[in-house]
Amino acid sequence: IPTQDELEKEHAEQIELLASTPIDFLLLETFNSVREATVASKVASATGKTFVVSFTANAEGDILNGDKWDEAIKQLSAYNPLALLVNCVPGTVATKALEKIKKLTSLPFGAYGNGDGEADNDDGWKFTLHQRSVGAGLTPADHIDNYLRYCSRWIDAGATIIGGCCGTDPEYTRAYSQLKRGI
Repeated sequence: IPTQDELEKEHAEQIELLASTPIDFLLLETFNSVREATVASKVASATGKTFVVSFTANAEGDILNGDKWDEAIKQLSAYNPLALLVNCVPGTVATKALEKIKKLTSLPFGAYGNGDGEADNDDGWKFTLHQRSVGAGLTPADHIDNYLRYCSRWIDAGATIIGGCCGTDPEYTRAYSQLKRGI
């Protein structure tokens, strides 16, 4: 994580540039610490634009660096985010994180997890759908169905925002957009 001064400068530059365009809201995402998310939220709040904050999480469902959700919610509440999300994690991790988040906030919450593939140092993301399908007798629909099971759990937990991150594509989007919400 950069220094406090670097965080403030970099987030101010990016957020102010985005806020000067005709956007609907700011998505501040993939934070691995409360400290960085708080800096970005402070800057976003000062623009007057609506914003959403999203964190990445560790295997226990806490914020990636080990920070706890209650601290994130406490610090971010001063800046009034529209929603709190978790992203760029496997479905199992997103599920654990949402179970913790839902107990701590009245804000809308949700997840956009990773689909097929794995992180790759050279390309950023490596899709493995074809390799897994051939090697394990799986079809692309099997991978999407697995993701939909997680999305259904998130909705059952109270999530109102569902999406896809790395390893998802328009087929995933079409599939989870058809899920029934218990509203």
